[in-house]
Amino acid sequence: MTAARKQTRSKQTRTRPDQLRELVERHRDLRESIELAIAELEKGRPAVAVGILRGTRYRDRRKRQ
Repeated sequence: MTAARKQTRSKQTRTRPDQLRELVERHRDLRESIELAIAELEKGRPAVAVGILRGTRYRDRRKRQ
């Protein structure tokens, strides 16, 4: 008979507190940019909204040209 092996959890599944903080922070940033983009869409400025979501600001590109 084969010996029953004890199941061990991989260390990968455990989220460290610092990882969790980073996730929460990223979530807040994403939510904030989505809210900004929605506000721009409501103002009738889709190009600005897309720029916010992409992480590139619309005005920055126009200044460079």
